[in-house]
Amino acid sequence: MKGVVYRGPRDVRVEDVPDAKIDWPTDVLVRITSTNICGSDLHMYEGRTDLKPGMVIGHENLGQVIEVGSAVKRIKKGDWVCVPFNVACGYCRNCERGYTGFCLSMNPDPETAGAAYGYSGMGPYRGGQAELLTVPYGDFNCLRLHDDAEEKETDYVMLAEFRTDPQSKKLATPSGRIELYSERIAGFGYDDCPPHPTWLEPTEWLGAAGPYPLHLVSSQPRERLHSQMDMGPVSARAKVAGREAIAINPVDARSRGIADGDVVRLFNARGSCLAGAVVTDAVAPGVVRLSCGAWYDPIDGGEGATCAHGNANVLTRDQGTSRLGQGPTSATVLVEIERCNEPAPPVRAFDPPLLAESAA
Repeated sequence: MKGVVYRGPRDVRVEDVPDAKIDWPTDVLVRITSTNICGSDLHMYEGRTDLKPGMVIGHENLGQVIEVGSAVKRIKKGDWVCVPFNVACGYCRNCERGYTGFCLSMNPDPETAGAAYGYSGMGPYRGGQAELLTVPYGDFNCLRLHDDAEEKETDYVMLAEFRTDPQSKKLATPSGRIELYSERIAGFGYDDCPPHPTWLEPTEWLGAAGPYPLHLVSSQPRERLHSQMDMGPVSARAKVAGREAIAINPVDARSRGIADGDVVRLFNARGSCLAGAVVTDAVAPGVVRLSCGAWYDPIDGGEGATCAHGNANVLTRDQGTSRLGQGPTSATVLVEIERCNEPAPPVRAFDPPLLAESAA
């Protein structure tokens, strides 16, 4: 088969390579009809990785199943499928939790979690910039598309018409092409929003020294939508000691004398809240995760009061990403955590309000 083969920095070639095939009963063989070049492919192409010459690259793949292994039950020959970049087993601890990008089974390097097609350090799996692709654990790793997938194949490919005919299918940009620099944004003169893609150092992050050593990730909760239905039974089952759960790595918990189920206090210069500790290696050392949306419950009702329930907003910055973007910056906040040694106050967030008696 033909495949795009890495031969060294800035040297990739279309070559004849051995056909992809069914190697294990759980494999699926896909005839690739569309494949994209990802920005991360440039890391290999420009020589910033240790990829060995000879690897077929490509990890954004779509095509039709032409053969399935004897143990494959869900995916059938003739199905049109999209294949995510990561190679996952579907049954390890991380996959069971939904962290398929950090599969513990598929990378032969015991020090590395996660595997991918045609990528440096991510296992031996050849990529999909080729005529054929072997998909391990095909029932788990293939996303089956609708029956009209062949007819609407270009709908799945970004900028398909432009790529086919850039002269007559121009983009809605001043030049009609893909632009990496905006004259209009440059004209605004915003120092916090350059007119081209760039990395700007966050106001708070672990790369800068400061008094708060833990990076707080205020993720979206699994058990509710933002704060909606926080009073319901599904959200309640995820609480720890009646409060929002905070995930903390065993290393960080041990150094602070924190055990699973403890009530802890998170704080920084903006505020503080209480939460229930979940000690887990699902978060990295130096990182803690407290989902947003817990109903605010100030302990004493005053300005700057500690939230007894675990509302992350008391800790995060109420400022946009830039004068132009105004996106949220809550994902880059530093905090410290300590174990609560005194009895924690009750959570009153769901109590009905007190009613004042009428003077009449």
